Amino acid sequence: MIFSKRTTLSAFPTLVFLGLFGCGHSAPPPATPTQSDIEGFFEDVRREFSGEVAFDVVASMEGTFRIPGNTGFDASIMKVVEVLEGAGYQNEESVGSGRPLTYRIEHRAMDAPTWEPVAGTLEIAGSGYEPLLDLATNLNMIAINSHSTPGEGVEAEVVYVGAGEAEDFEGLDVAGKIVFGESSVRPLFSEAVQQRGAVGFSPTACHRTPDRRSIRTRFSSVGSPWMRNGSPGDCVSPTGSGTA
Repeated sequence: MIFSKRTTLSAFPTLVFLGLFGCGHSAPPPATPTQSDIEGFFEDVRREFSGEVAFDVVASMEGTFRIPGNTGFDASIMKVVEVLEGAGYQNEESVGSGRPLTYRIEHRAMDAPTWEPVAGTLEIAGSGYEPLLDLATNLNMIAINSHSTPGEGVEAEVVYVGAGEAEDFEGLDVAGKIVFGESSVRPLFSEAVQQRGAVGFSPTACHRTPDRRSIRTRFSSVGSPWMRNGSPGDCVSPTGSGTA
């Protein structure tokens, strides 16, 4: 578990309002920009905009989980700082507030541990094959807030539970085993791990969407990273760490 500070970033271009005030006279209304003015503003922005820079910022964050307080989250903030400083922004702590083009990094104490995956694999015990899944090549094989296994991993029998509904568990003893079900993460985690003592679970359901990407794997979470039914507990992550 890692306790840290939650960090946020804000950038502020300073706006300067100018007006002439005379005793007993109101300031003249600001001129309304013409369509030509607006098009000129867009042209100014387009000259400075770079799609390559945008892609570079996103690419720098790829391959990491970004949970407040963890390494990936803090690194993503520092990447944005790098871009801002390259564009002329300055840290408000160094130059003071009220200056043009400043940014501020805020720190807040966290009231719970952050979560950061280190490694994870899923393999068939004794098969001699390469792991079925490896965190190094499949970042979302582990649900956010999954518990750690012992250093040597977990080897256990796999039990298939169909759709993972309560009735699918009738007559099955899944305590100390890995549950494999065609369900989403949280319901299967609740039924298998929290209620019946499974050491791990592997859901397979895909989230279907109406767009052209009809099947999409989403990042998911099992809730708190450090409590299970009111007490600490280890569990193998979804489709994750250990052997089956």
